[in-house]
Amino acid sequence: MTEEETTPDRTPPAGSVCRAHPDRPGVALCPECERAACLLCWLDPYDRCETCLRVDPAAAVATVPFEDAERNALGRFTGMLGDAFFPTRRAPSFVGGAVRPAATFALLTAPLLAMLAGVIPFTHTLRFGPTFAVTPIGAPTQDALIFDIARAAGLGLLVHVVAAAALAVCYVSLIRAYGTHEERSSLAIRAVLYRSWLVPLSGSAGLLIAVLGWSLPEDPNQTVVILLSIVLVVPTILLFVHLRAVARFAAGTSIVMSFVVVVVPFVFMMAAEGLLQVGLAPLMPDVERPADLLVSEDG
Repeated sequence: MTEEETTPDRTPPAGSVCRAHPDRPGVALCPECERAACLLCWLDPYDRCETCLRVDPAAAVATVPFEDAERNALGRFTGMLGDAFFPTRRAPSFVGGAVRPAATFALLTAPLLAMLAGVIPFTHTLRFGPTFAVTPIGAPTQDALIFDIARAAGLGLLVHVVAAAALAVCYVSLIRAYGTHEERSSLAIRAVLYRSWLVPLSGSAGLLIAVLGWSLPEDPNQTVVILLSIVLVVPTILLFVHLRAVARFAAGTSIVMSFVVVVVPFVFMMAAEGLLQVGLAPLMPDVERPADLLVSEDG
């Protein structure tokens, strides 16, 4: 069977006008209402017009992988991780589900990444030098090393819990204020929880920036630095696009407001993280010599 035979023909009859905008020509025929939709109203990824999508968003896409009963436990888990790289694909599916599975997934992923993110920047007894070199600072005992690493992991967890909580509270509040779907509060909470593991990967104290900075040689090639800088922003972009798509296609906000309800929480999250790190400064390694954490004194 050819691709032409399997792909439905959505071409509207000649002279058709948009269901929601009669002054605009129709570009596609919606399979739900069988009426034409203009370029602004037709949502090709969901094969729906915007009006029908708002009536029943969850019907337009498959359920989120972690809640798919046809998959085994490993398939649900890995599928949910992989789904983060397609941030708009299942945005409407966050409608109608329970919060508990999302909270379970968040607990399985975000805390571990947050603790790992704290080890390199917050450790006092180890120096993480270039190209994955690790040397002790002074002569710490084994108990001192274990306590210090545990303490650093705890600080990392604290920083990223506060950051994720600030993002979630602000995002959910704005979705409740400007969303139109009756389940907008629960879908916003689910959207944040299922992607909360992206928070510890990004940011100034994120796991990616710590590990990639640790992996660089003493004098890295400028091209490598640029490429790594691009990699560092990927988790933030994925999270931003995901939350914006959920706001737009699940919660039913307008195009402009779908950006506002994400930009404001991101600013709030960065401010909360920054203020917390300032408050925790006395517990941090020597801020006068930050290079010691990533570059050995031999270099």
